[in-house]
Amino acid sequence: MAQRFTPAAAAAIVMALAGGAAQAVTADEVWDIWQRQYSGAGYSVAAAARDRQGDTLVLRDVALSSHTDSAQFDMTVPEIRLREIGDGRVEVTFSPEARGQSTATPEDGTPVTMDMVWQQRDSMAIVSGTPDNLGYDVTSPEVSVEMTETPPAPTPGADGAPAQLSPDASPRLRTKITAQDIVGNHLLTGDAQQQQQSQVTVKSVQIDASGADADSDNGFTLTGAVADLVMSGRNLLPRGAMSTDMDAALSAGMQMDADMRYGASDFTVETTSDEGPMTIRARAAGGSLDMALSPQAMRYAGTNTDTTLEMTSSKLPAPLSATLASTNFDLSGPLAKSDTPQPFTAKLGLTDLRLSDTAWQILDQAGRLPHDPATVTLDLTGMARPLVDLFAQGPAAPAQGLPVEVSQLDINTLHANAAGAELTGTGALSFDNSQGLPVPDGTVDLSLTGGVKLLESLSEMGLVQRDQIMLARMLLGLYAVPSGDDAYSSQIEFRPSGEILANGQRIR
Repeated sequence: MAQRFTPAAAAAIVMALAGGAAQAVTADEVWDIWQRQYSGAGYSVAAAARDRQGDTLVLRDVALSSHTDSAQFDMTVPEIRLREIGDGRVEVTFSPEARGQSTATPEDGTPVTMDMVWQQRDSMAIVSGTPDNLGYDVTSPEVSVEMTETPPAPTPGADGAPAQLSPDASPRLRTKITAQDIVGNHLLTGDAQQQQQSQVTVKSVQIDASGADADSDNGFTLTGAVADLVMSGRNLLPRGAMSTDMDAALSAGMQMDADMRYGASDFTVETTSDEGPMTIRARAAGGSLDMALSPQAMRYAGTNTDTTLEMTSSKLPAPLSATLASTNFDLSGPLAKSDTPQPFTAKLGLTDLRLSDTAWQILDQAGRLPHDPATVTLDLTGMARPLVDLFAQGPAAPAQGLPVEVSQLDINTLHANAAGAELTGTGALSFDNSQGLPVPDGTVDLSLTGGVKLLESLSEMGLVQRDQIMLARMLLGLYAVPSGDDAYSSQIEFRPSGEILANGQRIR
């Protein structure tokens, strides 16, 4: 899997966002270090002209590029000025605008090219430290990156006729990201292994995007804003590993650890199609994202609070809306081939999902269902052993079977509560993988209340057939025991012999 070089990464490299200690460093040393560091990371950095103006090193037409088999990136900054302040630090300023182009070739072989314009206002970086330990303190009132998909090249005309534009020659995708009031510091250390530590705050981020299908009237526009971002990161990139190729970089030992906290967010998507227009809006009071990635393991987690979802459509009689008190997810697990099992986690939480009165009037006009908020909680942990390096170059899986062997699964929490029904469960299973197919050993305890009444209500609404309710009652009679009014419990036991028992009765 190859990761395309993004405009955000380009802006970060050009600005060299960083921060650190105050030791003597010269402008020429900073420039030389940049070239060496980015060359070691798989990039090429070169200036068409290099001029000394007193205490300032002036670089003109600075070209930044990265080329791999599946992606190419080129960007030119008209001017970078590195001024020696006089106390061992260097002030770096940039042209207000830089332009570039990125081309990615997916597996289907059709290249996608994006033209990019990077703009900034009064951005400045103060560089300090030593050649092996450079720190950058950065301030910028505003930085933006605009990306426009380049139309396909004209096709040659027959018998010397002029070239004809492709039917989809108009730009199909435009995206602009604008960040305001940026304050950050970034520390780069090491030579054989480049270590990076970053702390960045951003007052606001604005996102605007639009796209259209060349063969129809289908299209979309997106507007979004996020406030009060606080980001930190710690990365390690071995020399020679290209950060534009994730597989190769991880195989070489790359490590990433990043977290982000943000305040209020507001996104709106408007679509047009043959079926009519539709608008979806999502707002939240705040949230977080955490990511860690290394050759050995990965983790991806996030939260959101006080979310509001709204949708209007020509196919709906009225706007629909819903609120969520909180959402969260947490996924982690091993990536490296191992002889011993390693821990994994899978968690998901949706708390207090409430539909608006208008939504209930459309879904449940007769009021047959309880309109209480819904909650879903899932917490799984266990042990698993990758049979291959999941990010290794070359074949990603063995010739037969799954690339991961699970030896332990713990159901710490299973809870779903909606429309008057509630399902809960816990359990612990171990797996014998020596016989080809995994053989489970352990128990799972389940409890269901209000399930039959929910099915009856859905049947009255015409959403469930009567024979399906009869089947559900039969299954409950076979695999569960009554524990109250419309309440059932069941203990499912898995034995090493392959037997499966429900409440002590053999079902397999």
